[in-house]
Amino acid sequence: MQIMISKNLTITLAFLLVSTFSIYASSLKQIAYAADSLYQAGNFVSAKKIYQTLYTEKKIKSPTLLLRLAAIAEREKDHAHTLFYLHQLYELTGNNTVRLKIEKLAEEENIPGYTYSDFYVLLKKIVNQKEAIFYSLLGLGLFLLLLGCAYLLWKDKILTGIYIGSVVLLCTGFFFHYNAFSSTKAIINRKQVALMLQPNSGSPVVNFIQKGGLCTIEAYTDRWVKVKVGSEKGYVPQHTLQKIP
Repeated sequence: MQIMISKNLTITLAFLLVSTFSIYASSLKQIAYAADSLYQAGNFVSAKKIYQTLYTEKKIKSPTLLLRLAAIAEREKDHAHTLFYLHQLYELTGNNTVRLKIEKLAEEENIPGYTYSDFYVLLKKIVNQKEAIFYSLLGLGLFLLLLGCAYLLWKDKILTGIYIGSVVLLCTGFFFHYNAFSSTKAIINRKQVALMLQPNSGSPVVNFIQKGGLCTIEAYTDRWVKVKVGSEKGYVPQHTLQKIP
């Protein structure tokens, strides 16, 4: 009797969980549809508000949403946020047309940090296939573990090599899946920011970064952040950065 009640309770909870998720997903879909309708009707101000809510509060980063936020920012001549959204679109899709658009706009507006090296482009192609790489390495690692079990009784040296190899493959797979060479990026959200040699306002200035400049965050020091912009490194105040999720 107790087992039956427990089973029914589990089924009920599972049903409620699935129903709640379905309602939530349906609600987000309706909100996105409303934003798309406003965008297509040319009501870009209202569409932007909804898209930004989906982006900031609901943490949605679909290619369509990012592309339309970039298009709206470009219409408003907000080049910093145009590049901000296009960069995330490129990170998400690896689309070469998007990359060329980013590089062209950054060059025209003299905004630093958006030059992608050949190595970076190649790395993006690899990272965009991280799911396939992860499951391939995971499958191969498991196969080697099973093979090692089969030879457990009579091939000690081979067994050791197989186990070492399988562990390396499994660790590499998890690295690709959960890290994939990720780094923390941010853009400058002020008109012009001084890149300081040391984390204090009296330090020598390395360079000045225009609004929208793309940075790689390397470390935090009190109210300062150590960043890399192109080939230059230095410190900027934390409040001058807008992190890319």
